[in-house]
Amino acid sequence: MTPSPLCLPAGRQGRGRRRPEPDSGAGRDGRGDVGLIMARLILSILLTFILYYVLHFLIKGPSLRKKVDRRDGPEELVQDPYCQTYIPTSAAIKARMGGENLFFCSEECMNRYAEEKRGRASRVG
Repeated sequence: MTPSPLCLPAGRQGRGRRRPEPDSGAGRDGRGDVGLIMARLILSILLTFILYYVLHFLIKGPSLRKKVDRRDGPEELVQDPYCQTYIPTSAAIKARMGGENLFFCSEECMNRYAEEKRGRASRVG
């Protein structure tokens, strides 16, 4: 038979069952759930970044290619007289040799062409 609340000692009246003490969050090592909270925080930040980049890619599209202004039409290509490579006029190295304008892909080709011209001129003269 259980005693009625009136028969209980003065300090225990009206409480009924004892409630467990609230957990302070401290685990066996004293740190509690801090490691779990940090792992969740890092995971949520990582997932947020992934979601941002996926949405950014879907909305704006791939921007891997450099945008070219094509209002003026295609750019003229010129041929390097030494190595016979075709290069855009804007990227070519321009030089005036023997009264003519020449375009080279690199300074190395320009110097070799100039040496070759001097060699021919010294053999002829």
